Amino acid sequence: MKTLNSKWSTIAIMLSAIFLFSSACDQIPEIDPNLIGAENSLINTPTTWEANSVKTIDCALIINSILTIEEGSTIKFTENGSLLIGSSTNAALVADGSAEKPILFTGALSDDEGSWYGISFGANNLSNTTVLKNCTIQGAGKNNQPAITVDNTNISMDSCTVRYCMAEGIDLKNDGGFSNFQHNHIAYCGSYLMAGEPNQLLGLNNNNSFVENLGKNLLIKSGAVSTTGSLTKLNVPYIVLGTLDVLGAELSIEPGVSLLFESNSELKVGEGQYAALIAEGTEQEPIVFGSSAQTPQAGDWMGIGFYSSNSSTKSIIKHAIIEYAGNSSYYDGAIQNNSGFAMENTTLRHSNTNGILCYQDGYFTSFKNNTIGNCAKDPIVIWAENAHSIGLNNTITASAGMGVKIEGSYVTKDVRWIKQSVPYIINGGITITTETGNAKLSIDPGTKLAFQSGVKLYVADNGALSAAGKADSMIVFTSNATTPSSGDWAGIEFLEGTRAGTLLDYCVVEYAGHYDLFNIGISTSNVSITNSIIRHSSKYGIYIHWNDPAYSPTIQNNNYAGNEFDVYYEQ
Repeated sequence: MKTLNSKWSTIAIMLSAIFLFSSACDQIPEIDPNLIGAENSLINTPTTWEANSVKTIDCALIINSILTIEEGSTIKFTENGSLLIGSSTNAALVADGSAEKPILFTGALSDDEGSWYGISFGANNLSNTTVLKNCTIQGAGKNNQPAITVDNTNISMDSCTVRYCMAEGIDLKNDGGFSNFQHNHIAYCGSYLMAGEPNQLLGLNNNNSFVENLGKNLLIKSGAVSTTGSLTKLNVPYIVLGTLDVLGAELSIEPGVSLLFESNSELKVGEGQYAALIAEGTEQEPIVFGSSAQTPQAGDWMGIGFYSSNSSTKSIIKHAIIEYAGNSSYYDGAIQNNSGFAMENTTLRHSNTNGILCYQDGYFTSFKNNTIGNCAKDPIVIWAENAHSIGLNNTITASAGMGVKIEGSYVTKDVRWIKQSVPYIINGGITITTETGNAKLSIDPGTKLAFQSGVKLYVADNGALSAAGKADSMIVFTSNATTPSSGDWAGIEFLEGTRAGTLLDYCVVEYAGHYDLFNIGISTSNVSITNSIIRHSSKYGIYIHWNDPAYSPTIQNNNYAGNEFDVYYEQ
């Protein structure tokens, strides 16, 4: 029989053993079943992480099947952590949270920017299966990786938040885009909130929201708009890097959109393929084409180019602001025009070169109610044959000696030059003539035409000039020299084929006679010069060439000053 002392001794020995065993267990490392490391970095079979799961990823976890993450789950990433879906094998990620129980992708230790790499969808992603819904992705961007990369595939993204990124929030690469993108919120990124090629940024739903990111907002990468669509108004600007090239498509821009350009960037329409630009803002919500610089300056970006395949019947810029363009390394105008387009109710300003440079085939289908100013060169350059396409009610300002610059060419139709708030600067010889039909140039009262050195205005076969001014609004033909003097330009010459109805009434013609020594030369009877001022010729105010029978133009009620001969009939 055991004594009481021996019984307690036995109990003491047993307790000591239990203690020692427990101490040994504490020294055995516990294996966390929710820790995913290098040894289990592949998911090759369909896998579900159940609702409210907590997983820690300490590797580049490659999904080669379908990974489903249920609502309320938290996926933590160490500094080694990332998620790759469809990089080499067909795969999908179904992260379908709820508004009450969203799914969180975050850093294991903090949500600071760059605490883990990010989530990447590759070309073998199953775009019809993958979905991110009611998810928050935060703290990604280690080594300046995007928080979400979509490479040559599409994903559906609904009611998600992307924030606290070291680099881009979302990067769409190699035609990567969205099958659905709505109710998302992107904020606080070290680089662009979203970056993508032009087609992929068309038609974004305006129920998405973005937090202004110091000029790094929605980046449109250099490339072509080859699908007809629109840039929708969002709450931050689009930024263009490189060339936004509209080719084989029509690009519409919604009212209120800001399209800001990085240095040496441009918008091209119809260079080699049919294209159209339809940029119609409103008075309350103008469209802005401007510089992405925080302190913008003239010449920050190149400009807008309309090329020969641009649709002149569709392209329009209306209720817009175009500013800080004219990078003179390539563009000699904020707008360079090789075809036709409409421009209405638009402000163009702060160009480092010309405002609008029209080449020989460049014209306006409509041009009215525009404001152009603060250009380093002429606000408009256009060829004589198309100058009539400049319409009414424009407010144009220019430095001395600049204005609507007219490049020399033929006027072959019945057209009207409308009085503008700056002179027409005649930069080359103009001939009003046509082989068939009639050509007539009518000039509005109050218009000023300032001619460059040696330039002449001819009226020839089947041509007519109607310069009908008023006593209080005379038409002025003069020199464009800073300090004008006799003989600066070559004058007006009416040749034998001039049509009846040609007239100068209430006009001023001055400082001509460059090489023919007259302000006005006449070889026809079909001219009427009345109520005009003819002055400061190098020799002859009016020179009437010899003919048999003699020419008999109507010349009456004119004033003359500063001419050696006021009216001279050649003998």
